[in-house]
Amino acid sequence: MDRKPSPTGVTRLEAFMRANKLKPVDVAKESGLSRQQLLRLRMGRQTPRLLTAMRIRDACGRLLVRYVQIAEVFEVD
Repeated sequence: MDRKPSPTGVTRLEAFMRANKLKPVDVAKESGLSRQQLLRLRMGRQTPRLLTAMRIRDACGRLLVRYVQIAEVFEVD
């Protein structure tokens, strides 16, 4: 997974959360991450491990009540 932000300076995770009106505090709580850790991932300062990326994807899916693909939330190589 790539941690580089897009040319617009926004990571895919951040863009996904904005587009789906997901609040960071809700995603952090649902995924079991701290708000600080989620912020580092949203800003592209940290690359998630696979398990962390899956936890975030699953949390987003539960909050949206739909299946979310990992590629919707993170850049995949």
